[in-house]
Amino acid sequence: MKLKYTIKRMDDEIFLYCIKKELTYKIDEYMLDILKKIKDELDKKVTINDLFNIVKPDDKQRFINDIAVLIKLGVIEIDNKNEIISFNIINFNEITMNKNGLIKSGYSRPEVVYWIFTNLCNLHCGHCCWENHYNQDDELNEEEVINIIDQVADLNVSKISFSGGEPTTKYNKLLKAIQHSKDRGITSICIATNALLLNEERIEELINAGLTEIQISLDGKDAKTHDKIRGIGNFDKTVKIAKYISKKYGKETLSVGLTVTNNNLDSIEDLIDFADKELQAGQIKVVRYTPVVEGTKQYDIVDNKKRLELCKMLVNKREELAKHNTYLKFNRLMSFIGGIRKKASEYCAAGRLRLCILPNGTVCPCPILSSHDIELGNLREEKLAEIWNGEKIKKFRELSKRKDDKCSKCEYFYACGGGCKANALPYGGDLTTRDTWCYKEMEEEFSKKGDNTCKK
Repeated sequence: MKLKYTIKRMDDEIFLYCIKKELTYKIDEYMLDILKKIKDELDKKVTINDLFNIVKPDDKQRFINDIAVLIKLGVIEIDNKNEIISFNIINFNEITMNKNGLIKSGYSRPEVVYWIFTNLCNLHCGHCCWENHYNQDDELNEEEVINIIDQVADLNVSKISFSGGEPTTKYNKLLKAIQHSKDRGITSICIATNALLLNEERIEELINAGLTEIQISLDGKDAKTHDKIRGIGNFDKTVKIAKYISKKYGKETLSVGLTVTNNNLDSIEDLIDFADKELQAGQIKVVRYTPVVEGTKQYDIVDNKKRLELCKMLVNKREELAKHNTYLKFNRLMSFIGGIRKKASEYCAAGRLRLCILPNGTVCPCPILSSHDIELGNLREEKLAEIWNGEKIKKFRELSKRKDDKCSKCEYFYACGGGCKANALPYGGDLTTRDTWCYKEMEEEFSKKGDNTCKK
């Protein structure tokens, strides 16, 4: 599977953004110029040697180094004659943000669309953010689904992720949606599933239709932890399917999704190692629990020291796994906390880099906020492009400003932006309060106790 990249800018910094892996690589204007030259010359069957010959003498060694990096990242591919046979940047006109995360030049498109394909689910997990696990009478029909995929493709969105509920409960409609997404040129197509309704035949059908990633939910490295949440016997079934996917279709096809709660916090590192070594997952996605359903705050992690230790572990583990091409991904705020105040390139992607479509066509900024009825429009009444450029989403983006002066004037605000709006809402009462996972709060708490945890 070829990787696809876009260009991002923030202040004076430029980043290559890998869509499939959701990772960023910092570049400079010189490398950007090289990339633009390659793009302009592609129709002429350009070789690396051709480009080398037009580089200024003083820049030739730097050119060689940069080309080596681009080849290693998969941004370009060459044949044995050094001819460029593949150029994997699909958009040079990405968003530009200032250090407060506010728009400077507008958003051309979402990078990813999350689609809650159905509320129907074959499980009823206690920590799930969906109260309704049953069929909806107003769910989109097949014709509407195809029409919306056309709109997603027309916006030049590169990644679409189908989830639920459990998307495979609507298997035939899902299969057609994946096939049409592929036909329309969407290059990264994912499903998030509990895997219990999958078998070898269905997996083959989905892959042949165009599915590029199967994300399987796992809550523990053994049946004791996982089945406590998912139901007795489900761990063994899930693991069997996961191992089959990575062995048959390669590790890049399998990703494992982990939601960190108070129930499994102490075993998360073991669970990551299990997904990496035993399941051979190409990607491991860690999501912190956000309470959106009434009465579920007991699943949240409220101890600041445990939060910090988790984030630091994740940052270190990400570097460890990257050495053998396993990609550990987690919330940007967690990355900032775990990196101990290292500069982050962006924050809260809801309504900026991503959108969420609900089973009835309602569009929300992100999957979690959809549980709070934060709606931007409905695709039965408006086009996706109209919603993406509409007044409601513009007002939502302006909510980067925080009510709390302590938050908005904090020296770390440039990096965290007040954190996740979906977390702010259940604890602070509205979208403009701060995330409870606050690095500054941790720093002050440990400082008062004489604990240097935040300085390590």
